[in-house]
Amino acid sequence: MPTTAGAKGLADNYPKSNAKITQNLVDAGALIIGKANMSEFAFSAAISKSSYGTVKNAYNKAYTTYGSSGGTAVAVSTGMAVAGVGTDTNSSIRVPSSAANLFGLRPTYGLLSGDGIIKYDASRDTAGPMTKYAEDNELLLEAMAKNSKEYTKNEVDVKTLKVGVLTQFVNGDSKINLPAVSSTSTVVLDLFNKKIDELEELGIEVVEIKDFYSYTVYNYYYNTIGGWTMCYFFNKYIKNTNSSVRSFQQLVNKGGYIQALGPYAGCCNDSLAKFNTYEATHKKFADYVKSKMDKYDVDVLVYPTTKNTITKLTAASIKSPSSTISPPTGYPAISIPMGFKNGLPYGIEFVAKYNEEHLLYAITEALENKEDVKISDLTPDLYEISDEVETLVDFYKENLETLNTKRYKEVKEDMLDFFDEYNAIENKEETATALIGKYNTVTETILLEQAKKEQMIKMTKGVGIGVVVLFALLVIVSAIKKKKRKKRRKYSRRAGK
Repeated sequence: MPTTAGAKGLADNYPKSNAKITQNLVDAGALIIGKANMSEFAFSAAISKSSYGTVKNAYNKAYTTYGSSGGTAVAVSTGMAVAGVGTDTNSSIRVPSSAANLFGLRPTYGLLSGDGIIKYDASRDTAGPMTKYAEDNELLLEAMAKNSKEYTKNEVDVKTLKVGVLTQFVNGDSKINLPAVSSTSTVVLDLFNKKIDELEELGIEVVEIKDFYSYTVYNYYYNTIGGWTMCYFFNKYIKNTNSSVRSFQQLVNKGGYIQALGPYAGCCNDSLAKFNTYEATHKKFADYVKSKMDKYDVDVLVYPTTKNTITKLTAASIKSPSSTISPPTGYPAISIPMGFKNGLPYGIEFVAKYNEEHLLYAITEALENKEDVKISDLTPDLYEISDEVETLVDFYKENLETLNTKRYKEVKEDMLDFFDEYNAIENKEETATALIGKYNTVTETILLEQAKKEQMIKMTKGVGIGVVVLFALLVIVSAIKKKKRKKRRKYSRRAGK
């Protein structure tokens, strides 16, 4: 498949081999079914718009889905795919996930290979999983992270964790004129406070951190933005493809894009000396965040993924703290569903220290309510499923506990074979009905056996009582006869005298 970054000018950009994370997914058994639209070259977080068109929100097409991984978010939330992979420079996985009712993880920087990614900012860009369910997200990360570094699931007792609420990101801070600490919509605040209440109900201690953000902290973020290196890293990337475009300047000259790429070409020969200092600044910021977490003795930080209500496509805008901590430190962060308001979803974001994704997943799975998963009805079904098959699916779910028992093993295996081979089965309705009938036959057999067994027990009890009574009668009769014999003997002796 071509890697276009949303630009028609790269429509024939076929990589010579799979990206490392893609190959890891394939090796693990995943089926790669397609690529999605995005914010072209990851330029915008407010909207996913490219030369291929604009991505619309999965729950209301008049609204934005944010960016840059908006197409992936919508593909997953509408059920076009089970899971997806996005890339995150500043917020491009977590913010679209928030607007699509998904779990979106930006992992520890460097945990996943960046091979095969057209980088906007090589000091921050990372891939990450986007899923409807928490368990799927962790499963995807584990599969993708098969390289020099790996992720292994680690069980955590959430009651041992402490969460720090960054109140400036929640309530705003009038002393700092920056989007991350601007006022927060009451809609978002209400949903956020409910989630914080849920944390406390789970036994997790919640601590307020009121002195986290400042202009000095903002400078850590602002002074490590490396988008100006885009041209340099594009030229390195394009060598490993069969694209007709062989350089960034050639792409600029060719056209087939809507973003302003020209200025980036002018930076192509700039010295990377400044860029090479970014790592030290990232580390300095990470140390600052860690010092705050240590001061308040918290394991994880939390704040709303976005502060404003989702805007319409015609006026797409965003206020989000998501770019503030995780990208310039390299710490992992995850946005999880927070709830719906006026038909649109919102997210809450958690941040942990290096390689502590397992803490994020522990909280995520504890807060997850699978009943909140809502597949958008804006996408038409690829094909209709008959009532008989729907009935079988519901029947399987409702009786799973029984199906896991030994007597139903064959029936369960037949049902699973039906689901696995569904497309190849001709008489789907008849087969589905027959499988339910097979389940009922086993149930009837078991009930009949139980009835016979109970009847035998009753009969046995009845025979037992009869034997006891008969034995008692025999004893009584025997005693009477014995007494009569004694009398006869007694009388006969007297008669003999």
